[in-house]
Amino acid sequence: MPEQPQVGNTEYSYTDHTTVPGESYTYRLSDVDVQGKVTVLQEIAVSTTEISSLSNAVVPARTELLPAYPNPFNPETTISYQLATNAAVNIAVFNMAGQQVRTLVVNEARQAGAYHASWDARTNTGEMAPSGVYLIVLRSGSVVQSQKVVLML
Repeated sequence: MPEQPQVGNTEYSYTDHTTVPGESYTYRLSDVDVQGKVTVLQEIAVSTTEISSLSNAVVPARTELLPAYPNPFNPETTISYQLATNAAVNIAVFNMAGQQVRTLVVNEARQAGAYHASWDARTNTGEMAPSGVYLIVLRSGSVVQSQKVVLML
């Protein structure tokens, strides 16, 4: 006789680095078994807590620029970052020629924690940037990190 599949509970975990304290999010898990059958499970709603209301708030282990989402994007992407220590933050967008296209955050003092900024594909003059590859650059204290994003209009 063929062996019967085992049925039981499976525990899943997912860490979303793009959440913002005080916001609510909805997630849905889909399962694909070995025969290719797709089971879509019920949505789960999650509310985050304001960091200021946490007595034991988790401080990130390192200052880091997290992956922009969505990427590629049209017409807006969210740039998430975390700070391990209190620091001034600068975030700018550069084209591949090295020219600064947009300033998103200018020397803003931030406490250790998680943050995000959005880029609406506009330049500092308010014009739409052309489709292409851009660099998002985070400068905070001695940390300088960059990542590529693709604007597809």
